[in-house]
Amino acid sequence: MDLTVNSRVIAAVEIRPIQLGRLLGAFELIIPFSGPVHATSDGTQRSLSIAGARIAMRTKNGHIVQLGRAVPDNGTLVCRNGSVGRPDFTLKLALQPYQLEALESERDGGDLQLTVVLQARAASSDQPGSHWEQYLGETPVTVPRSLWIEQLNQSKAARLLLLEVRLPEGDIRHPADRHLLRAQELFAAGDWRGSVSECRQFAEELGGGKLVPAMDMLRTDRRGMTKENREDLLIAALQHYCHLAAHSESQRGQLEYCRADAKLALSLTVSLAEHRLGSVSSKLPMVAV
Repeated sequence: MDLTVNSRVIAAVEIRPIQLGRLLGAFELIIPFSGPVHATSDGTQRSLSIAGARIAMRTKNGHIVQLGRAVPDNGTLVCRNGSVGRPDFTLKLALQPYQLEALESERDGGDLQLTVVLQARAASSDQPGSHWEQYLGETPVTVPRSLWIEQLNQSKAARLLLLEVRLPEGDIRHPADRHLLRAQELFAAGDWRGSVSECRQFAEELGGGKLVPAMDMLRTDRRGMTKENREDLLIAALQHYCHLAAHSESQRGQLEYCRADAKLALSLTVSLAEHRLGSVSSKLPMVAV
């Protein structure tokens, strides 16, 4: 990306790997820039003060949606033409959990496709006292799915859902936890069917031998069911909903699942895990939202 003043290139920068940081109750999209400043050839001093950038993303369907305005991390950066240097700077955009959830919904399991439009205030020594606003073109940026998932995991954003339920982290305290964490990983990777299938295995581990009796009791003694019996029935319903994801088409399985299907299964899975396992072990760590 060339930074220009009066059609003169004074620096060339590129976007380094984009990161996702964690804030108190929110997250931060971190966009670092780096590149060389060009030496002057005509004695004129030209400068750019980076004011920020508009950030947008291209959805999987090709639509452009605005994420917001990123601002410089360290105040105003001035690139002066006259000596060789590196105009390194970083822009940051705060994202609330519900915004990140919306971003993930639009990403829909693919690469993160962004566009960056830098905004700056320019000045030149051959026009003393004159400053003007300018935009520095639209720059497309692709964050590969694997790298973005790595950022989601490092920031622990992958462990949060819009419903504000909590995913366990740390040591595996129950066999069902392993399937829950695997379902979350597959969800972030866009493997909707695989995520639903792991939710089914979670339900099997969590319910143990109580699921069939709970379904039988619904038919034979519905009024006599206790609260725990009814909770077992919820787990059985989750297992039943996810059952088709674990079988081939010849066995009446279902191959086509979307993000909404997987989110439904995972949301129920996480809620049940928090309710059942959170009360079983006080040592089970949770991520606050």
